[in-house]
Amino acid sequence: MIDNRPLSPHITVHKWILPQIMSIAHRATAIGFSIGLLFISLWLISLSFGSTYYSIFKLIFFNFFGKIIITIIFLCFSFHFIDELRKLFWVFGFGLEVSSLKSSSYIVISSSLICSIFIFLILLWESKHSNGYI
Repeated sequence: MIDNRPLSPHITVHKWILPQIMSIAHRATAIGFSIGLLFISLWLISLSFGSTYYSIFKLIFFNFFGKIIITIIFLCFSFHFIDELRKLFWVFGFGLEVSSLKSSSYIVISSSLICSIFIFLILLWESKHSNGYI
């Protein structure tokens, strides 16, 4: 007996909605920020081991690629933090209507993107105007 039904029908049958996307993004940014904390801890460990290890860390992370990693870590942090603030309002019963759910979702997405772009521009400006410290 050949059965042509999909293994996970909920993925193909149901339409993707914004709260579902926000929930998945919230979990993905939590994982991304956890990995980002690994980079932050490596930075602190390299500081504690001395200038040799810190110079190796600087070679790896204080370039354009490192600035992109820092920006992605900050994007994960800002999205997760702002979404948790939104959920704090939900606990008290504010913003649970469908229209406010959509508007608050767009506010979370746009504000986290704006914060991350701002941090990236600060990192670029700092690298051009610093005396080799960053």
